[in-house]
Amino acid sequence: MKGNEASGPIRTLPPITPEAAGGGHRSSAPPDRRWIPLGAVAAAIAVFTAIGIFESAPPQQEAQQERTSQTAPSLAGDASPTTTSAPDAPSLAALIPGLDHSPTVLFRPDGDRTAVASWYLRSSEPRTSITWGANSAVAALDAARSLVMAVTKEGANTLWVGSAPVVAPAFIDIGGAAWHPTDPGRIAFVGRAPGSDAYHLYTAQGRSTGGITDLVDLGPSPGRAELVAWGDWGFLLSRLVEPSLRLWEVPDLESDEGATTSELLHIAILLDAEGRPHRSFPGLPTAVGPNGEMVIQPRIASYRAAIAAGHTDEELGFVGEVMLIGERDLGLTTAVVVGPDQIPTSARFLLDQQTMASGTVGFVFTPDGAAVAMVAHQDGRMVVTTSRLHSNRVIRTFVDADRVIGFSRDGVYLITQNEEAGHLLLLDWNRGSSVRIPFTLGRVFVFDI
Repeated sequence: MKGNEASGPIRTLPPITPEAAGGGHRSSAPPDRRWIPLGAVAAAIAVFTAIGIFESAPPQQEAQQERTSQTAPSLAGDASPTTTSAPDAPSLAALIPGLDHSPTVLFRPDGDRTAVASWYLRSSEPRTSITWGANSAVAALDAARSLVMAVTKEGANTLWVGSAPVVAPAFIDIGGAAWHPTDPGRIAFVGRAPGSDAYHLYTAQGRSTGGITDLVDLGPSPGRAELVAWGDWGFLLSRLVEPSLRLWEVPDLESDEGATTSELLHIAILLDAEGRPHRSFPGLPTAVGPNGEMVIQPRIASYRAAIAAGHTDEELGFVGEVMLIGERDLGLTTAVVVGPDQIPTSARFLLDQQTMASGTVGFVFTPDGAAVAMVAHQDGRMVVTTSRLHSNRVIRTFVDADRVIGFSRDGVYLITQNEEAGHLLLLDWNRGSSVRIPFTLGRVFVFDI
């Protein structure tokens, strides 16, 4: 995600809390006849209206009920009206046997709002706990699955942090954000420094009452770079070369006639745990695992074309040691998976360049980082190719879905969604079986099972 190019100072926003909105703790003491100013009441209503719509959670032991419908009387007039029973839609516990927790769901109910919901095991659909008027481009849960992070693209990209019922703006004008994979509440992002046009790399602690605290400035971020992921292994950023330099004519490896094609030059930049530049390489990072494994689409041909045109590594935006990851795989693969040391693993993905360039291809790691799935659309169908990083085992499956959400906590299910058909499809990628769950409330970012 790109930071906004508008000039002007960065603004950090204070968290919105019930106390700040004019609220407070209720007291059981008798009223003392003090009057509450109407202005305070109006301010509280305005703030909570802007933040979201709150609902009380249903009891954990809510009972399944049967619906009844009245049937029409016999035309012959010799029978009295009767009632028939129709069962409710199955509960989540019935659809996913063995599920031991009520998952959180992050979804977009329409084009203007984002919602956080709890899906209680005995319910057939989630209960929304908060919606806010901001169209999120990305949303995620922290390592403890208690805090929400979302990035909205309305003017300057805005980082939102918190937990229901408060998710508040935390930082304006950012270029990518990510939770730490194992440290609950720790977040990193690239943002415009106060009073400067330069972007810096920050870490912070998310607050359950909204916003961030303990902000740490790790120094300037490489120009036009976006944060992709971070962990104990360091930080990964992605940078698109300046628009005036980014298109290169490179040989078309699938053509026997010496044809050329235009290719963008992306740079992957690795920083150490202190935020210092370590190494960089021509490639587009598309997914990162919990231990620093990453999927790279090599851009070596466009890099060589740029160098041949007289540009230097420094001018193009490379920092530290420059590596050519995936050079031996050019012409044989369109994506290579490397370990945290940037050494290629045995996982390779083959796909035609046209489909790869269409933006309809995605990658997602299992929670343990041992396997990665490539999701592509071919001939109107979703094709899932799952490969283990340190073996030659590859599983290919066709799925009745149009987008991928992620893996379940235990890595058993790959969670996908078919928005048009109105369901989530949980694919057991090892066995090939699947579970279909009705869902018509909107586009899902996270289904935490």
